Amino acid sequence: MIQNSVDVWVQEADASNAYGGGGGSHSYNDLTQERREHEMEIMIPSDDEEIDMYDDDMEMEQDLVPTLSDLCSQVFAPEDDSEEAKREADASWDALRVWLQSHTADEVHTEIQQRDDLGKTILHHVCMHSPPDDIIDTFVMIGQDVIRWKDSYGLLPIHYASGHSSSQHVIKSLTTAYPQSKTIVDRQGRTPLHCAWGPNHRHTATVVQILADSGAAGYEDDSGMLVSFFGGYGGGGGGGGWGVFKACVCMTDEQRLFKRTKTTMTDFTHRANDSPFLS
Repeated sequence: MIQNSVDVWVQEADASNAYGGGGGSHSYNDLTQERREHEMEIMIPSDDEEIDMYDDDMEMEQDLVPTLSDLCSQVFAPEDDSEEAKREADASWDALRVWLQSHTADEVHTEIQQRDDLGKTILHHVCMHSPPDDIIDTFVMIGQDVIRWKDSYGLLPIHYASGHSSSQHVIKSLTTAYPQSKTIVDRQGRTPLHCAWGPNHRHTATVVQILADSGAAGYEDDSGMLVSFFGGYGGGGGGGGWGVFKACVCMTDEQRLFKRTKTTMTDFTHRANDSPFLS
């Protein structure tokens, strides 16, 4: 409609100009001025329109900016112990590093407190992927309270770090920040040391010692299983025999020689299928 009106005014202006100003209903100058005004109305939005356009742009930008949760879903642990696998895994954390550097400590703290449907925080998820040293140091420094939070399974971040072959530095950082976590049990009575043993878990004897030095090796889970039984099930995934030996050194002679589990291997295998670690 606006463009049609402009065309009419142009025609009238042309007629007025051609016939000395008498051929149209308006003078040429008047029509030209009206045309300019209407063109400006088309080009320049009103204040309300500007606000709506700004809000739309902001929403689009927010939709494009990944959240911390989005970035955590893109990271992964090394597939094996090769240097190439370690480099590739470390690079998968680069986008998350950039996010952390571009946000304040308060903003990071707010994000890592968010829980998913299973009660896991961002820190729980991070600990499921063998995080690099600099990443865990940042989360531990900012999320001192979150280190103590359990998910719906009763698991702390240290349980996940132990159950997913995290490095000695990661285990040390988490347990130093929350020493009592070494003997905190989940809903099945398992300590982080229990979670450290299962198929394909790779832990050094030093890591096992860190987890066991508060007496966790003497803890039975709800089915009466000691860590030594878990180690036997896990086999030699990462030198398990030596690691379990080191853990059992922390037990008394009576615990080490005479405690026996009443759980059958069938029962244990059934429970392993429901475990976030032993599967």
